[in-house]
Amino acid sequence: METHRAILDVLADRWWIAALSFGVALVATPLMRLIAHKTRIVDRPDELLKPHGRPVAYLGGVAICLGLLSGLLAHLLTRPGGDLLWARIAADLGSGNVRGLISNPFWNLLGIAAGAIVITLVGLLDDIKNISPRKKVYGQTLAAGLMLAGGVGTRMITIVTSQIGITLPLWLTIAVSAVMCVMLVIATCNATNLLDGLDGLCGGVTGIIAVGFVVLAAWLGAWGHSPINSPLRLTLCVAMAGAVLGFLPHNVPPASIFMGDAGSMLLGFFVAAMMALFSEEGNPRWFIAACGIFALPIIDTGLAVVRRLLSGKSIFAGDRSHLYDQLIDRGMSVRQVVGLFYLLAAVAATLAVSMGIFLRMREAVPIYAVVIMLISYVLYRMGMVRPQARKAGLVGIELESKRMNLLFTSAGRRVSLLHEFQRAAHDLGLRLEIHAADMDPMAPALQIADRQLLVPHIGHHEYTQRLSAYCRDHKIHAVIPLIDTDLSVMSASRQLFEQAGTRAIISSQEVVKVACDKLLTCRFLQDNGFLTPRVLTADEVAAACPPLFIKPRFGSASLGAHKILTNEDLAYYRHKNPDSVVQELIEGQEYTVDVFTDLSGRSLCAVPRQRLEVRGGEVTKSKTVRHEEIIRQSRRLVDCLAGCVGMITIQCFLTPDNRVVFIEINPRFGGGVPLSIVAGADSPRWLLELLLGRTPTIHSDAWQDNLVMLRYMKGLFVPQDQLAATRGGSLPEPLDVKPSQQPAAESLDIPLPE
Repeated sequence: METHRAILDVLADRWWIAALSFGVALVATPLMRLIAHKTRIVDRPDELLKPHGRPVAYLGGVAICLGLLSGLLAHLLTRPGGDLLWARIAADLGSGNVRGLISNPFWNLLGIAAGAIVITLVGLLDDIKNISPRKKVYGQTLAAGLMLAGGVGTRMITIVTSQIGITLPLWLTIAVSAVMCVMLVIATCNATNLLDGLDGLCGGVTGIIAVGFVVLAAWLGAWGHSPINSPLRLTLCVAMAGAVLGFLPHNVPPASIFMGDAGSMLLGFFVAAMMALFSEEGNPRWFIAACGIFALPIIDTGLAVVRRLLSGKSIFAGDRSHLYDQLIDRGMSVRQVVGLFYLLAAVAATLAVSMGIFLRMREAVPIYAVVIMLISYVLYRMGMVRPQARKAGLVGIELESKRMNLLFTSAGRRVSLLHEFQRAAHDLGLRLEIHAADMDPMAPALQIADRQLLVPHIGHHEYTQRLSAYCRDHKIHAVIPLIDTDLSVMSASRQLFEQAGTRAIISSQEVVKVACDKLLTCRFLQDNGFLTPRVLTADEVAAACPPLFIKPRFGSASLGAHKILTNEDLAYYRHKNPDSVVQELIEGQEYTVDVFTDLSGRSLCAVPRQRLEVRGGEVTKSKTVRHEEIIRQSRRLVDCLAGCVGMITIQCFLTPDNRVVFIEINPRFGGGVPLSIVAGADSPRWLLELLLGRTPTIHSDAWQDNLVMLRYMKGLFVPQDQLAATRGGSLPEPLDVKPSQQPAAESLDIPLPE
């Protein structure tokens, strides 16, 4: 009870520092979010398991740093006897008294604050410019040097020498301690950086760690351990705890702002500073307790190093097999994983603080050793040391052989799209075997595929069984449908492909249903606040005056879609297709927008294509246009659909008064998508990388504006006996035009649509 009172007494004059840091971070975070969006310092969702569907602001680390510095500054300005400490700094600087400086707690705090600013700037630079790991290590070393110059960490080696009964010369003590301190800063900065993989994960875990440090520092202060450093340790702990907890409400799933490397490395630097301060007395008991509080990031980082060494990879090579990644792969949600990590961090901090307070070194060390061995055994038995390759149909496809088999259904005339996939695979060093399926043996795309499959009509009852059996027999990794009528049938039979070990690159059944039913499309757009042509009721149609627009409710490729100019035309087309949808006619410039999403449905890039000329429902002349409002609304539309996979093709009008009016949603690769690919939105490469379980580098605005596509007819010449006449058989190389006859603009070789 006396100890409890003493700890509260120690914290009594420090709680306001935590409150100040909390308040500053809480207010600064939304301001930083606003600045980040204005300056486009955002994280574009190009990582496989990041739980955000649109660009999310960085600069959360700057808000944490502001909260921390405000608490430290308040301590410097209000501590009793501060004038004397400032005067001692001035005197020691003037006389060159190094010993006096490094023993001054204000000087220590200035060194830590300077290092915190530097590490935040290095992380911010990485968030903006994506600097190399080597440059980040240089920045971490500089931050450690500033902390050492402030006198913190200059005696770390004493936690070893004190146990073996030797005393090193002062210069050697400082030199060896400096090396230890630099290594510690680099290790903890990278450990917290690696932990920053899910919304709220790093901030929440580090907040719990900071609270653990507060309790340990308060207990040491209550019992008179290292009275000189006690106020410094307490101030740093409560300021960081307040700053992290002030940021956390904006970062919990779904996060509205990320801390980025600026925040994660700052938190790692804080941990290193605290460990260095806990080692000042030369007693390893407190240093080991601090390591125990920080156990969760240490375990995750150690596991990553072991995993990469066992697989023959560099320890600096990124992967997505961290503890939290593997738990998500096993079916846990982001919130469940984050909650579990909070619980584990709290347990680790509680045990470490309790053992540090109540057990002596000779009693604690065997317990720590047993716990480490037990954790290692559990992780090994769970398969987390050598995680299995991810299975098709789950998150991605891991292929050690760098070989992939893709099946394109209803391939028709999509020769250029298949060529783009072949080119993307070559760029990735991937051996890609393209399989193409179609009901017509004379389909051009069949002739250029590596293997062909003739299938019955899509409406045939054996259609999906034939496809899934082929996928199983030929070890197809992913199947990609290319026309609308395939989508409904295949999305309803997704389980057949998963049982065959094949990932179906098809949006959810709900998305497909909305896209293929024009009435549901209109209803979805209206319900989510998008402009769309109004559908006329039967009574309104009877009294309507042209011009109007009519299209089949379940149509595809603009078949049966007509502009109605007379009442006679309206009566004729309604009689021809009674299930047609009649809408108001929208005038304006028509656009097609290619929106690429990852395997979790997050929109990553959108490229509007202005339709300059259309034949048979497909664009023949088009150009890319960087229209920000069309891009913004198209990505929001895809995010609202919540279930999109791969390429989503959206059609809209830009009216003369600059309104964006949506008319169609097609969850597949459109016929004109090679234009956006050639412009720089390399969706075939991105999709291949996602299937490989990699993280594609996607800059959503890094595509060429005003690139014009002019589609033309091109012949493909194949001897009749070499046409795709057998199911699943390879064909000889088809004859084609001679090189001298090839058109100059080969990159725009886009055949007319089906």
